[in-house]
Amino acid sequence: MDFHNLRIMLSFSGKDPTRLQKELLLDTETNKGVFVIYTGGTIGSKPRDPNDPDSPRTVIQWDELFELTPALNDLDFPVSGWSFPAPTDSCNIGPLEWRMMAEKIEENYDNYEGFVILHGTDTMVYTASVLSFMLVNLGKPVILTGAQRSHLYQARNDAEQNLITSLRIANPKDSGIPVVPEVCIFFRDELYRGNRCIKGDASGYSAYTSPNYPRLGWAGDKIHIDTRHIRQMPTQSFRIRRHMDSNVLSFNVFPGIQDTDVVQRLINAPSLRGIILCSFGSGNIPTSPDFLEPFRKAVERGVIIQNVTQCTRGMVDLGLYESSAKLLEIGIISGLDITDEAALCKMMVLLGDEDLSENEVADLMQQDLEGEMSLSVFTTRFRKHEKNELNASQHRVRLAAVDILPGDWTGWKISSAVLRFRNAKVENHPLKEPVAIRVFLNLGSSDTLDDKNPNYAGEFLRMVNDEPSIVSLNVTRVARKLIKPGMKVSFTVSIDEDSRGSFKWESAEFCIYSGSTVDSR
Repeated sequence: MDFHNLRIMLSFSGKDPTRLQKELLLDTETNKGVFVIYTGGTIGSKPRDPNDPDSPRTVIQWDELFELTPALNDLDFPVSGWSFPAPTDSCNIGPLEWRMMAEKIEENYDNYEGFVILHGTDTMVYTASVLSFMLVNLGKPVILTGAQRSHLYQARNDAEQNLITSLRIANPKDSGIPVVPEVCIFFRDELYRGNRCIKGDASGYSAYTSPNYPRLGWAGDKIHIDTRHIRQMPTQSFRIRRHMDSNVLSFNVFPGIQDTDVVQRLINAPSLRGIILCSFGSGNIPTSPDFLEPFRKAVERGVIIQNVTQCTRGMVDLGLYESSAKLLEIGIISGLDITDEAALCKMMVLLGDEDLSENEVADLMQQDLEGEMSLSVFTTRFRKHEKNELNASQHRVRLAAVDILPGDWTGWKISSAVLRFRNAKVENHPLKEPVAIRVFLNLGSSDTLDDKNPNYAGEFLRMVNDEPSIVSLNVTRVARKLIKPGMKVSFTVSIDEDSRGSFKWESAEFCIYSGSTVDSR
C-alpha cells in the first residue's frame, strides 16, 4: 500500500493521517496489543468542578481517560479497555470485583499480549495477591498500577509514566523484554511480584516495597527485567479459580490483648473458617492458657489459623522459642515469610475450593503456590503405631513408610527437615535426666541399630516434661543426603534397652522445609 498517497487522501478528508496510518499498519502486524481493566482510583480522578481544583475529586470513565491521555496515541500497538460499570475507590473492591477482573482476563486471554489493571493504591496489594492465586498457570503479564497524583489536572504527577511503562511491560513483543508471566505491581520505577508487595508509603511516589523478595525489574531510560527472579512459563493450560470464602479474619496481637476477651469475641463466630494471626517477631504471642484456649477450640472445630509476622522483613519460625512451640501444639500453622495481605487472600481462595478438605487447605497454606513464599513446608503424617511409646520393654518403634513430597520436585532443595511428635511425653523415673532418643531413616524392622549406619540421623537428648508437648528432632543432615523426590520414607526411633526413661506420643509427622533454586511451576 502507498502510504504517501494515503496520507494525502486522509488529509483532504479532515482526519488525522498519522494516527489512521498507524492503525492500518497495526492491522498488518501480529502484535495483539494490551487489554486494560479500569477499576477507578486516583489515576482516573479529577476535580468535580473544573474551575475549582480543590473541589471533591470524581472518577471518570475509561473512554474519557483514554481521550485525556494523549501519550496513549503514541504507542505502536493497540490498547483496548474495559471499565467497571461504576469505577470506584479501591476501598470498595472485594471478592465480587476480583472475580470480574479474573473472568475478564479469562475472556480475553488469547486476544492480547498482556493485561494492565488500573487500580486505586489503598488495596492494590490485596488485588495483586488474590489474582495471583485466581489466575492459574498464567503465561502472560498482568500488571497493576495506579497513581498518587492524577495527570488529568496536575502537571507534576506519577500517573502517566506508571501507565505507559506498565503497558509496555505488558507487551513484551513491542518492548523487546522477556515475558513476565506473573501478576505484578509496577510503581514509580520498580516492578514487583504482586503477592510479595506491601504498601509502604501513603503519599510518596515509591508507594510499594517487596521486603522479602527482589524486584523483578526496573525502568529508566530502558525497561530491564531480572530473569533470575521471574516465574517460569507454565506447562499447563491457563484457567481461573472463581470462588472465594471471605469468612476469614486477620488481626495483630499486642501486649495486653491476653488480659481481654477480645480474641474470644473475635473467633467465636460460627461462620469463621480461617484466621491470619499477626504475631511478634518470629511467631510469638502471649502464652497464658486462658489466652490460648480460644485458639485451641477454634482449631478443634476446623478453623485454620496461620501465623505470620508483624515485622516487615523476616520469617515465622514456629518452635524456635517455647512460646511459639505452644502454637504448634494446638495446631496453628506457619506462614513463613508470606505477607499478611497475601496470606489472607490465599486463604480465601483455597477455602473457596469445595474439593479441598481442611487438612489439604492447611497444607497448601504452608506451600509456595505462586511465588508468595521463600519456603514450602511439606508435611507427611505417619499412620498411628499400635503402641506409640518407647520404654525398657519396647525400645524401638518403626514409623511405617509413607510417600513424601510430590514426584515432580524440579528446582527444589531441602532447607531443613524435622521429625515431629505431637502431644509427646518424656519421662525418666526416678531420675529427671534427659532421655536419649536415636533416629534412623529407612531401616527394616529387623535391621541392626548401628550408629555407623549411613541412615543414622543422630541421637537427641530431650528433657523430661511434665505436660505433653511438641517434641521436634532435626534430621536435616540425613534427609539432605538420602531423600529423593517421590520416594517413601520410614523412621525408626529407639532408646537404650537399659534406659529407665520412656518416650510416648499421640501422633508423628515429618516436615520438609524446601526452598526453590528457581521460581518453578
